[in-house]
Amino acid sequence: MENKKSLNIGERLVAMGLLPKAGNYSMLRMLNELNGKLGPSADEMHKYEIKPVLDKEGKDTGKVGWNSLGVTESVDIEFKFVELKLIHDALVQLDKDSKLEFNHLSLYEKFVGEEGDENGKTEKK
Repeated sequence: MENKKSLNIGERLVAMGLLPKAGNYSMLRMLNELNGKLGPSADEMHKYEIKPVLDKEGKDTGKVGWNSLGVTESVDIEFKFVELKLIHDALVQLDKDSKLEFNHLSLYEKFVGEEGDENGKTEKK
């Protein structure tokens, strides 16, 4: 796996959603650093108009939306091997459990590859 990945804002937010929410001290330190890499800056929040998606009654749906620039513009992020492996393994597990969703697709192709993982179900046809 290469250490640098070019990710748009959606891919970065989806990757953040794959990360564990708990762990030991060293895991939490690593997750904190990784969230800092993946999370949008204040400038990006404004530029991409990142905000919660509200339902018809104005209640937060738990989803996040952004403008079209957030889809077309990417940033290169340098990852440590352990960070790459964490995201890779989470995507492979979703694949094994048949729980991949469309929002995982481009991230899966970047972190696992179009052919999938040798231990996963995905195979090139």
